[in-house]
Amino acid sequence: MPRIESKAESKMNTNGLHSSNLSDNLMPQEDYGIESPNIAWGADDVIILSIGALLSLYTMWRSADFLSQTIPDGLQFRELVIALGIVGMDISMWAWAFTWLHWARTKSQKNLALGMFILTSFIVSIAAITDAAIYFFGGALQESVRVMAFFIVIGGAILVAIAAFAYHNISPKVQVERGLRIAKSEIEKKRAQHFADFETKRLEHQADMEKRRLTVTHQLETERQDLELSEQLVKTRNAMVERAKQVARLKTDQDRAFEELHNVMRFVTGGAANDNGNGNGNTMHADAPTLSQVETKAARQRKSAATGADDPNA
Repeated sequence: MPRIESKAESKMNTNGLHSSNLSDNLMPQEDYGIESPNIAWGADDVIILSIGALLSLYTMWRSADFLSQTIPDGLQFRELVIALGIVGMDISMWAWAFTWLHWARTKSQKNLALGMFILTSFIVSIAAITDAAIYFFGGALQESVRVMAFFIVIGGAILVAIAAFAYHNISPKVQVERGLRIAKSEIEKKRAQHFADFETKRLEHQADMEKRRLTVTHQLETERQDLELSEQLVKTRNAMVERAKQVARLKTDQDRAFEELHNVMRFVTGGAANDNGNGNGNTMHADAPTLSQVETKAARQRKSAATGADDPNA
């Protein structure tokens, strides 16, 4: 059976309190960038804030008196240190309060601002109560209370400084910038890795091309040497063929010369025999060449064989 909402619950939901948990109302969720309506302060806001400001003047005076008793008189810039203490205690309390109420955007920031508002309020209260106790109780509790309160205030100041840094660190803008820096760093890392891989592949390709170039150069050099050797072999063969031709021509001329000499000798021998038979030994054959003609023709043939030209009178 569905639950029926009461009038009180309906009124609370109408006023925007969607949860009965007090912590959810004091520490709302993230606003997701939704702007709050521009609502003017009422008289109650002005009166309450004015009372708070006046009481803060009293706590500031108490804090200044307490700090003046805990800081040595001979310290340089003593007044400046006291002023910084007031800023870190009383003014910081108001700053954390307004940050929690109006300026914090995320839930983490709201929680941190509320916690630091409570802490600074506690520190201011300790400083004011301790300063009053020192004057009220006199010297009996003066030293012990002063030491205890001094360490509480110093510890609170350190926490306030850490909280200020943490608040800035968890702001949406800082987180977005950090995310962008991380993404940019990753991109740069991947780009550097890609460039390194590309450079490695380029060097490997360059080494491979250099190896191929050396191989092709060696092959071309080997083919050039083989070609030169072939040309030398062809020249040697041509020279041997030419010499063989010359030897063949010389042999032919020699055979021709020996044949002609043989003919001459035959004619000479045949003519002498005929003259002896006819009783006339001094008469030679009319067609037989003389010995001087044979020697001249043989010399001309040897000369033509030496120069490699054919003798037109052969």
